[in-house]
Amino acid sequence: MTETHSAGRQKPSQTVTRLRSLASEITTATSSTSDKPSPPAPVVLALAGRGFSVGGVVSELLDQYALPRRDNFAVCVHYCVQALAVLRRELGLPLMRRYSDGVSDAELRKLADTVENELLDSTPEDIEPIAAALISLGAAMHDAIVPLIENPDLSLKIRNAARVTAEAAETLRNHYGGDGGGW
Repeated sequence: MTETHSAGRQKPSQTVTRLRSLASEITTATSSTSDKPSPPAPVVLALAGRGFSVGGVVSELLDQYALPRRDNFAVCVHYCVQALAVLRRELGLPLMRRYSDGVSDAELRKLADTVENELLDSTPEDIEPIAAALISLGAAMHDAIVPLIENPDLSLKIRNAARVTAEAAETLRNHYGGDGGGW
């Protein structure tokens, strides 16, 4: 996956690595262990927001450049944008920014450039590892968010935000083939 093409671009390995790393970071940051409790619900949601930012950028570029084109890409963009809008409204921009490591505007533009360059030089087979990484990202976000939905100690506002974002994470996972149905 790190082989370069004649134009000097790499296959989607940088994109796949970024997505897998983010999924792992979200899982690690939101998991509780005997040494550390899980973070407060708003922090879990803000951390998931990182995944929606990156997942939305990658899905949008897949929608523009991947062949064959699939409606799934545009659907995932919609759900990522919707989830981010809910999180920004319910958590506020200061909290979202505080936990936005790796998803500043400049970092997302750099990611978009990397993904775009990789997709311009890709084959349909190159999309499969990206889809698999997006499945992992969606699953990590979903697993982090779902426990918040039924937690009676949380405000209705946070539980509702969790409900919307859990659905968006599940849609991301399923639309990239994580439901076992493939494309």
